[in-house]
Amino acid sequence: MIVNINKKIVKEKQWFSDKEFMEGLALCQTIPGATIIQLCSYIGLKLCGIPGAAVSLIGFMTPSFLFIIFFSYFYVVTKDSNFTKEIFMNLQTVIVALMIQATFVISKMNIKSTRSLFVAVIGTVLFWLKFSSFLTIFVSAIIGFFLFNDIKENSKKESFSEKKYLLFKNLKSALIMFLVLISVLLFSSFYDENLYNLSSTFAKISIVSFGSGYSGTSLMFKEIVEKYHMISPQTFLDGMIFGRVTPGPGMVSVFIGFVKFGMLGAVVAMTSIYLPALIVLVTVEPIFSRLKNFWIFQRLILSILSSFVGLLINVTFTFATLINWDIKQLVILMLSFTALTLKVSPLWVILVTAIVSIVLNVFMIIHI
Repeated sequence: MIVNINKKIVKEKQWFSDKEFMEGLALCQTIPGATIIQLCSYIGLKLCGIPGAAVSLIGFMTPSFLFIIFFSYFYVVTKDSNFTKEIFMNLQTVIVALMIQATFVISKMNIKSTRSLFVAVIGTVLFWLKFSSFLTIFVSAIIGFFLFNDIKENSKKESFSEKKYLLFKNLKSALIMFLVLISVLLFSSFYDENLYNLSSTFAKISIVSFGSGYSGTSLMFKEIVEKYHMISPQTFLDGMIFGRVTPGPGMVSVFIGFVKFGMLGAVVAMTSIYLPALIVLVTVEPIFSRLKNFWIFQRLILSILSSFVGLLINVTFTFATLINWDIKQLVILMLSFTALTLKVSPLWVILVTAIVSIVLNVFMIIHI
């Protein structure tokens, strides 16, 4: 998606230079929130200010939202069918393969020293012991802050005067969005306790998950499934399937909201998971050039990313225990993992598995 956005925005529209685009990408990879969502919002922000950021986010999210609503409705209607259960059981194994492959890739990206490995191990143990997800991330960040003591204050000083007006202007817009978020949380608390738990959890996940969507998805599982028991682990896995075949970013949060509370839950979930990240983007963008060189910020980010490796290991193992393993599931796991390692799109792996499962099920029904 990043390549396609670059082609459209830089090469075709020529709204950004390559340097401007890469600077924006660096910002979006550093701050909380899904990188691709933040990048689209950043482009709108730079072109047309706060309204541009809002329009870009809505335009990018709407097709994905409509697709996931359709898939969620289909799921609610057909989930009790034996025919559907067999297909989803095979697709859940593909999700396990996807998580294993993602764990390897993200570990390679973030574990580059014995210190980051130590933080990842601490995170794995704390997640395994069922500590609060957010407390685990906080503890890992504090430990890493002292471990990564070779990162010192950057002596480079940059002029900041020209950014002060923009920062003040953005803060006013961020305050308005914050009030909207508070309104959603208050409405949720009066409407239903579980809706509030869902909304507040997604808001917290939005401001502590970085880069890959797998960290946010794993946090959702720990909080929504293991802590609040809103949906079953198998239903969460099914939601991940739909998230991977939905155009645009994965929208497991919207799936969870729809399955639990219908359309109201879907809207609240999407608002809660994406609005806090947009607030962070709008607030941080004017000061990013200074923030990215700030030694405290660098230490904390390294620590949090290392702890996410522990989170992924823990959640991947939990997913694996949900599968009824037999020869067929092992074959699906090995084939899926091989395809993903060879950089075959997860979309095609899931679609091929679904088609083969449907054909085999129909064949068995005919012969019975």
